[in-house]
Amino acid sequence: MSHDAETDPTARLLLIDGHSMAFRAFYAFQGSDISTATGQPVGAVFGFTSMLISLLKNERPTHVGVAFDVSRTTFRTRIYPEYKGTRGETPEEFIGQVPLIQEVLDSLGIRYTQMPDYEADDILATWTAQGRAAGMEVLVCSGDRDTYQLIDDRVTVLFPRRGVSQLDRMTPEAVAAKYGVDPAHYPDMAALVGEQSDNLPGVPLIGPKKAAQYLNQYGGLEELLAHAQEIKGKTGENLRASIDQVRLNRRMGTPVRDLALPLGPADLALGPLDRAAVHHTFDTLEFAQLRGRLFQPGTWPVGDAGAPGTGGPAGAVVASVGAGPVELETVEPGALGVWIAAHDAGGAAGAAGGGGERPRLGVAVAGRIDRGQGDARTLTLGAAGGAAVHVDLAEIGPRDEAALAAWLGDPERPKAVFDAKAAWHELRGRGLELKGVAEGGGADITLAAYLCFPDQRGYDLDDLSRRFLGNGIDADDGAAQGTLDLGGAGGEDRAAEAEARAAVATARLATKLEALLAERGQSKLLSGLELPIMPILARMEDAGIAVDTDRLDALESHLEAKVEDAARAARDAIGRDDVNLSSPKQLQEILFGQLGMKPVRRTKTGYSTDAESLAELAARTEHPFLIHLLEHRDHIQRLQAVQGLKRTVGDDARIHTTFQQTVAATGRLSSADPNLQNIPVRTE
Repeated sequence: MSHDAETDPTARLLLIDGHSMAFRAFYAFQGSDISTATGQPVGAVFGFTSMLISLLKNERPTHVGVAFDVSRTTFRTRIYPEYKGTRGETPEEFIGQVPLIQEVLDSLGIRYTQMPDYEADDILATWTAQGRAAGMEVLVCSGDRDTYQLIDDRVTVLFPRRGVSQLDRMTPEAVAAKYGVDPAHYPDMAALVGEQSDNLPGVPLIGPKKAAQYLNQYGGLEELLAHAQEIKGKTGENLRASIDQVRLNRRMGTPVRDLALPLGPADLALGPLDRAAVHHTFDTLEFAQLRGRLFQPGTWPVGDAGAPGTGGPAGAVVASVGAGPVELETVEPGALGVWIAAHDAGGAAGAAGGGGERPRLGVAVAGRIDRGQGDARTLTLGAAGGAAVHVDLAEIGPRDEAALAAWLGDPERPKAVFDAKAAWHELRGRGLELKGVAEGGGADITLAAYLCFPDQRGYDLDDLSRRFLGNGIDADDGAAQGTLDLGGAGGEDRAAEAEARAAVATARLATKLEALLAERGQSKLLSGLELPIMPILARMEDAGIAVDTDRLDALESHLEAKVEDAARAARDAIGRDDVNLSSPKQLQEILFGQLGMKPVRRTKTGYSTDAESLAELAARTEHPFLIHLLEHRDHIQRLQAVQGLKRTVGDDARIHTTFQQTVAATGRLSSADPNLQNIPVRTE
């Protein structure tokens, strides 16, 4: 099989030095204690994957390959046994992380290779030569400066300047500006100067600047060595005494460019992202944050398979979601009740997703919520079989509204909803009651997904659809991904089609997630705990929490006075009125300069003045300035809590917080806007 890529000037080949970047990632996150719940260190995997996601998003490669070392024993160590001999043992925490990086690459469909007796540099150099011959633009990501010799008008090296998050683009101009030689002569300079990390000694008294001067003067390394007798003084003596070592250095630093690799540039083409494989690997590694970054629109450089289409008039097939097409049907005024009955009571279309149980319609609501008050603009119903109907709640007629209200409010007519509590608020704003989710065999996709994946940071309908149904629902990526585009639809039609896909996907996902929970023996957690709590929390949010605003006003005034008194006492303790007690710089000057206290810990900007450090200093010195400073900070914290609560009080003199069931992996509730768990309760 030939691995030569066909000539393609638009192809962009990204090559990564796997071990080099893994080690840099390891040391960048060393001390962060990044490990899984089982105790497996994954700092190098996390850093490498984070860098890779950034490269995919920023560089938009069409082809990606990763090269790994096999061992430290190569043809170079046979020639020069001391090669890289000064490097220490591999840290224990790093061992085992390279196979995990390769698992990540496997889940992304990114190819990698390694060859006994050779280094990753040799693989990168061979791929670079092959890619360049095929007319590809080549990017080489490596922390080894030996790769600089590969640079030319079509090859750029991305060299990590700090950790793995900041990469310098090394072009011919950048190499010349930094080292004074062109990339072809960089290995000549390295041979003269030596490389400590590779245990290659250089010529004494010859540094980068002098090496560049000689190379430019004589035209190259061999020309310089041929005229070594012309170099005067101690430098000339050293050069002449080091000629054999310099030639050895040059040989050690020259990568092999013609390896017979099992993979060529054409084999490194990126394909569509396999989200199921990514979910499996990222769940195991507990990389919820990185998964979110990877799945952001525009990150993966090539299209996902099966992405939805856009466009299409009402009544047409608008996309495929999972098991089959979605058809947005036109319903005549007054006939909504007939449509619901046909698809909700065991008709042919509804039965397709039921598998014997009473079919459930998926409900997609578009609207808004603000502090416990909601409003719904549109509602879309979708059957698992693919039929859907879109309802504009501002234009709905009385007969259709009555039929819709009766169906929505019937607890015995099961519905499947994504984030049912939000839909409850939105529909309530239109005078519609949502029942049949927490009872009667209904389903809340968000709660079911939470129980399936409690460690995940968020739940997105498009992501769940891709994960369980094979493709997504987002309307904005269809044309870019090359899927069905019927064209001709305006913005309202496109919104209706997107909501139709959401409603049908919701109906189909309900069955998938419930089956997964049943396999895990967790069905009762959903039906017996999370679902029944949901409408109770919705009513609590709607009712709000009564607040004595007069008491809050009085408490605010009281705390403002306390803040002022503590500030005055602190300033009096040091005899200064010009002190900003919130300025770390001024506090450092007072504590460690004026008062001569011994610092607790150093920071990048001096010495720490955080709460923990100040408390330790106060306990150690009992200085009145510190005592009053800590009181000042405590009063400010309580004052800010009171002021924050006041800002959230509604016109009805009540606080409408949002109770969240799907945030804490432990299953406890949390609250937001405001977070009521942040209110101080242990002080006066």
